[in-house]
Amino acid sequence: MRGGIRCIRAAIRATKTEIPVDYCFSMATIKVRLNGPYRVDGDDVTVIDWNGKEYAVPSRPFALCRCGASANKPFCDKSHRTIGFQAGEAADASDTPT
Repeated sequence: MRGGIRCIRAAIRATKTEIPVDYCFSMATIKVRLNGPYRVDGDDVTVIDWNGKEYAVPSRPFALCRCGASANKPFCDKSHRTIGFQAGEAADASDTPT
């Protein structure tokens, strides 16, 4: 699922009756782009600095800088293209959750 919403159906037992309840939560997906930034998909994502200050997210989806050259850190401004940033990490099949 890509940055969507998942729902779980559950029941709350109150005395002798059960009340059905739907629990929904948003999923975030972070994609590592070849020679580029981290792409973040999802509506319920907050970016916070080391002091606990929240950044205003410019749009969704958004990209986080991975090359270190962005003038708009922590967000990507596509500087990786001009500096020739290269990174080709790929998940190993054994890293995939089951």
